[in-house]
Amino acid sequence: MFSLALNFLPAASTSADRFELFMFVATWIGVVLFVATIGAGVWWSWIYRRKSEIEDTPYLPGNYLVEFLSVFVISIWAAVFFLWGWRDYSYNITPKMNEYEINVVGQQWNWQIQYDNGTTLTNELVVSRGVPTRLVMTSKDVLHSFFIPEFRLKQDTVPGQFTTLHFTANKTGQFHIFCAEYCGTSHSKMIGAVYVLEPEDFQKWQDGLYQLKKDGSGSVIATGVPAEQKLSMADQGQLIYKTRSCNTCHTVNGDRLVGPTFKGLFGTEQELIGGTKVVADENYIRESIMDPMKKIVKGYVPQMPTYRGQLSDEEVNQLIAYIKSLK
Repeated sequence: MFSLALNFLPAASTSADRFELFMFVATWIGVVLFVATIGAGVWWSWIYRRKSEIEDTPYLPGNYLVEFLSVFVISIWAAVFFLWGWRDYSYNITPKMNEYEINVVGQQWNWQIQYDNGTTLTNELVVSRGVPTRLVMTSKDVLHSFFIPEFRLKQDTVPGQFTTLHFTANKTGQFHIFCAEYCGTSHSKMIGAVYVLEPEDFQKWQDGLYQLKKDGSGSVIATGVPAEQKLSMADQGQLIYKTRSCNTCHTVNGDRLVGPTFKGLFGTEQELIGGTKVVADENYIRESIMDPMKKIVKGYVPQMPTYRGQLSDEEVNQLIAYIKSLK
């Protein structure tokens, strides 16, 4: 909407217009205030300049009303921008109905993108136009920041925990991914692409029927060569559940064993020893895998060994996907 006025990249998500309007208003208010402040400074410097060597500068008493009004007006503007920014930020972090979930793992110096159907891409994110999307992100090594300029969205990825990013793409095509947090010597090379497909093309690609291919106009469509068939993330997680001996302590049918059952676990509130409660989300499950003695569910004995260094971030994501599927 305001891209021409400030030379923004073309907007490609439903949240972009919100941020463009905010930046448009903030930028031009800043320009007006800058010009007014510098202009007033130059003007009054000229008016009250020293006109001769013997001239004394007249005493100018303070004006409390002017001081009060200045602080009051600035405070009002600060409150307006805070509430405006908070409204847009809240809209952006609020989960939408029926979001399509994708896992992202940042590492020096690329992005690993994992889909529920088992597809793993490097530096390529494929989404459907008009479908609310949720990225569940983490990092293998240092802080990274997942930045899509055309979506006006950026979110840090943090080692040892999950962060999320919500968006709905509203324009098909190819868009940029950058790392916006300095992460080492090849930081500038940590780039990728977002491919936004029409829903029918995305469904073909998601079902593993076709690979991506650019058509004559440069748009990305799902066509051509059949893609490799793979196990879904949940199926891969089930293999980890069995091969890593998770099944010796955790059932998937609701029965009680040495540890809590995985059936219906995700998203539920769990009471811990000591009376505190936590929600069994991605961060809690990851923490329980890597640091199992930190938060013990009430009624269970703390005896689980750590899997730190034994499971990769991708494998943790697969195991979490399996737990999510056990409703």
